[in-house]
Amino acid sequence: MVDFVSLTVLIVLVILSAISSGSETALVSLNKIKVITLYEQKKRGSGSLFRLKKEPKKLITTILIWNNLVNISAASLATSIAIKEFGSNGLGIATGVMTLTILIFGEIIPKSYSTVNNEKFSLIISRPIEIIVKILSPFTIPLMRLSDFLLRDSNKDVTPTLTEDEIKTILDVGEQENIIEKHEIEYIRGVLKSGDTTAREVMIPRKKMFVLDSKMDVNQSITEMISSGYTRAPLITESKDNVVGIVHLKQMLVEQKKGKGEVGVLQISRKPIFVSQREIVGNLLRELQSKRVHMAIVLDEFEGVEGLLTLEDLVEEIVGEIIDESENVFPTIKRVDHNTIIATGETKIEEIEKYFKMDFKKSGKYDFSNVNGILHNFLKDIPRKGDTIETSGLLFVVDEIDNNTTDKVSITKI
Repeated sequence: MVDFVSLTVLIVLVILSAISSGSETALVSLNKIKVITLYEQKKRGSGSLFRLKKEPKKLITTILIWNNLVNISAASLATSIAIKEFGSNGLGIATGVMTLTILIFGEIIPKSYSTVNNEKFSLIISRPIEIIVKILSPFTIPLMRLSDFLLRDSNKDVTPTLTEDEIKTILDVGEQENIIEKHEIEYIRGVLKSGDTTAREVMIPRKKMFVLDSKMDVNQSITEMISSGYTRAPLITESKDNVVGIVHLKQMLVEQKKGKGEVGVLQISRKPIFVSQREIVGNLLRELQSKRVHMAIVLDEFEGVEGLLTLEDLVEEIVGEIIDESENVFPTIKRVDHNTIIATGETKIEEIEKYFKMDFKKSGKYDFSNVNGILHNFLKDIPRKGDTIETSGLLFVVDEIDNNTTDKVSITKI
């Protein structure tokens, strides 16, 4: 006759096996960001969950030890019961029955449930698991050290919790399902893009720089600047390659009001900030903010002046175009026919996308802010007249170059 005490213990062991398997799936599948969110919301059980996820290696080692102890105990007990009931045939019967029982009730069902309900299950089970972790620590710590020793080379490369590509995928899904506001998505995309965009791609090119002669006095400089419509300007000596200062219109007006209109403008200027054309926009934004300056001079690899950029230019890369109320908005695209347009190096990618009703993101070519960025990326050199590139179903032909600046580019849909 079956020993009901042994049978009851066997059922309990199978249930513990199911809980162990479900815990492993639920706790491992719950990402770090979700755990932090639950902890900040002060959900019941989130404290234990947060502490467990801080030591993932210890958590998984504990669960594996527990699961194996339970499964081995269940198999041994089942074999003992079967041999008592069926004699020498009991071993085979126990092996078959326990294999199916553990597989269905100890693995498939609990893991399927915890996959769908990982958050709910994790919050319920985290406190008991935390207690088990403490109880099994004498066993888990030596095993972890042995594991670290055997896998010491493979442990060097740590995979980040969330990659940039995964963030972009989250944004795409959020946009499709209307979970995240469109303007919020654009801001985040702008921040991500700022980590790949260089100063050269957003700067005002050298030939379009408005500059003042450092030999001018304050009165002359004010007149020139008011006529230009700018509020800040670099000061140069002899050529644009020799920038010696940066001056602000407001500062000059203050000096003029003090009766210092005939003072040399260089005397009231600030020291210019110089940056490399290869500097990343995100880094530049932080640098200008920390130094409390609004303008920087961009240098090429030979330390010649390539252009200038402003804090506004950098912010626009993240939040989009900022149109001043006094600005006139001129299109940078000239239509030739339905399939062809003429653009400049500064034409924004968004303008091209709108005209041709296409999306550079789908082709993976969206790490550029303007035509210059595309040309430099594909040509790996300064564009020259006659250069052509083909990407995303468009043919780009460089038609005119002036002082290494792309003035005219034909773009044709092919």
